[in-house]
Amino acid sequence: MNDSKENIIKSSLSLFLRNSYAGVSMRDILNKSGLSRGAFYHYFESKEACFEECVKYYITQVTHPEPTDYTNERLKAFLEDNIRRMSRISDNITASNKLLFFNEAIKIIPHFAKFMERRNAEELAIWAKVAENAVKSGEITDCIPPMELAAMFISQCDGVMVMGDATTNNGGYTEVERQWNNLYSLIKK
Repeated sequence: MNDSKENIIKSSLSLFLRNSYAGVSMRDILNKSGLSRGAFYHYFESKEACFEECVKYYITQVTHPEPTDYTNERLKAFLEDNIRRMSRISDNITASNKLLFFNEAIKIIPHFAKFMERRNAEELAIWAKVAENAVKSGEITDCIPPMELAAMFISQCDGVMVMGDATTNNGGYTEVERQWNNLYSLIKK
């Protein structure tokens, strides 16, 4: 990705996560990114197109691993990598702001719900594959089927992000890490 385009996405994402879509003006985006209107329109046809790119960036960089990122990794390393990835953009964003961000994505981006259904299924499959490999390698016990274990790890994270106060503890990810480590300690050999 071009540095200028990535700068616009990161700057805009920071604004969209703190404010509603309607609460972010083009002037805000230009001021935050330090780029001209022409530079913005070189990469994006509209604020809506920029918002869509911000949502996709947030999902791929923070909330959902790419399918090929972790398929052969040990479970413990996978957990640590996920915490590192999720905390990249936390920057004290509240849980309610994150929920608003995704709610607006559903309203503004026509295909977002279908996109998320696919991403969620891919994420579950990734977690299940990592859990299956961890069982096969002897890293963890087989007391919980890999698909169920995958769902447990994902649900713990999602629950903390929705229910927890994400303004503390590294954007809520310290609590996710604590819970994941507790679950991991119960299943490790």
